[in-house]
Amino acid sequence: MKRHMCSRPRQYHHKDPIFGLDLYRRTVASRSKGDYRNTLQGFFRHYGKTFEAHVFGQTVIYTSEVQNIQAINTTEFENFGVEGIRKQTNASWIGEGIFVSDGELWKHARKIVMPIFARKQVADLEGFGKHLERMMMLVPGNGKTVDLRPLLRRLFLDTSTDFLFGESADTLLPHSSKLDAEKFLASFDKAMLGVDRRMSLRGLPFLWSGTTRDREWKEACAATHAVIDKYIERALSEKVDSEAKLSPQRSSDMTDNAIPVDQKRIVSFLHELVKETKDHQFIRDQIISLFFPARDAIAIAISDLFFQLARNPRVWTELRAEVLSQNGPMTFENLKSMKYLQAVLNESKQSTLPTQTKSPLHPATLFHPQLSNTVCTLRFYFLTHIGLRLLAPSSVSRRTCTHTTTLPRGGGPDGSSPILVLTGTHVDSHFGIMQRDTNIWGPDAEVFRPERWIEGHLRPGWTYVPFLGGGRICPAQQMVLCQMGFVLARFVERFERIVNRDPVEDFVEEYMFTVQSRNGVKVGFVGAEKLR
Repeated sequence: MKRHMCSRPRQYHHKDPIFGLDLYRRTVASRSKGDYRNTLQGFFRHYGKTFEAHVFGQTVIYTSEVQNIQAINTTEFENFGVEGIRKQTNASWIGEGIFVSDGELWKHARKIVMPIFARKQVADLEGFGKHLERMMMLVPGNGKTVDLRPLLRRLFLDTSTDFLFGESADTLLPHSSKLDAEKFLASFDKAMLGVDRRMSLRGLPFLWSGTTRDREWKEACAATHAVIDKYIERALSEKVDSEAKLSPQRSSDMTDNAIPVDQKRIVSFLHELVKETKDHQFIRDQIISLFFPARDAIAIAISDLFFQLARNPRVWTELRAEVLSQNGPMTFENLKSMKYLQAVLNESKQSTLPTQTKSPLHPATLFHPQLSNTVCTLRFYFLTHIGLRLLAPSSVSRRTCTHTTTLPRGGGPDGSSPILVLTGTHVDSHFGIMQRDTNIWGPDAEVFRPERWIEGHLRPGWTYVPFLGGGRICPAQQMVLCQMGFVLARFVERFERIVNRDPVEDFVEEYMFTVQSRNGVKVGFVGAEKLR
């Protein structure tokens, strides 16, 4: 340690210093109560921005230090990976998808997946708007209580399946759903919950093996696989049929990425993958890897934004005035020009992963040339980390140290010295804690106040981390901001007021891989206006 000019981080005061069962039990108890964030904040207040603990014998470094988070995702990127944490716990569900892989496997998956998002593309809101309008028709405008979260989940299930498979589940249309949505969502929820529970066991997920919960988890994984496999088998069969119809000369004239004329009507992520490989298992792993973090995360992020707005009617009023002052259709450019809307989004999406150091927002969004009608759904790659500054669907990113290295801060009595990170150590980057740091955001860091983004004194840099940076950068950041802005603008355009209908004023956490409101988002809308 001295050779590396490092000092030890502060140590969590364990009652069980070997297995750390005391910390595990405290974590489980606070999650059950719905106040784990407060518990975490207490840890960081007591031990500082970086400290070391042990969970089931696994050494874990907890950090909310900006410099450490930046280093892990840039200069030290090659020394940290996800396989050690994610792969074993996800093997029965995701296999070797891009979400759980490192090294050559990850590079191979990325090489195939990323060209699908390979063209700069301004947001096309037409397809997304069709699904959003269906959802809004189910929202009463007479003040009647409605829980937005299940409706938003159905909205993004429809748009996700539309993009992934080229066919929407249409769960927002009465008697038109193309799958048993409730059964599928229940299986997916159980699979996500099982992953969360297995990951909480750190290096000992086998403790679940053979239990009733483990069997139920595997059954849920199999149920989701069965639905996805039907789409894959159909796409592979269509590709074989299409190739058989092509003459040898026509086939040789086609480029590898060309789409036969009769298939241009079917533009989906699945069909783009099928053009690259016939490996059923690989295709399924990538589909679930992308669908897995996206299915709920953006719905929860927007739900939590409405949770905040229902408790801050002043913000709704000001936002509505700005939206109604706009002329013309609601386009990508118009949404970006609305300063207060952008401030609300900035205040609502901070607990996410880092961007590159040049700018907190990358100017380009990358899409495949053939996906112009469905690009509004390209949010899958990163959405385990998009969320609210104060209420994030996911507020921590976990990595395993793959090669002994150092991080710039956290050592010594005052936490200002570098720390040595040994191979096999888990490092948990707690963005959610950083986003509530009063040293960064001021004494009102706990307050939902969009005006902070307009006042001109914020220079957030790496303290403002909306999207993944480094090698795992997300290609669809501008599109996601556009989607969130579009949903919000449509609602404030149509409804004069939003009213909180939840008897519990505070946010009570519910953990199911992502974090959501245990009580949903119960609100009432008043003053319906005709949609544009």
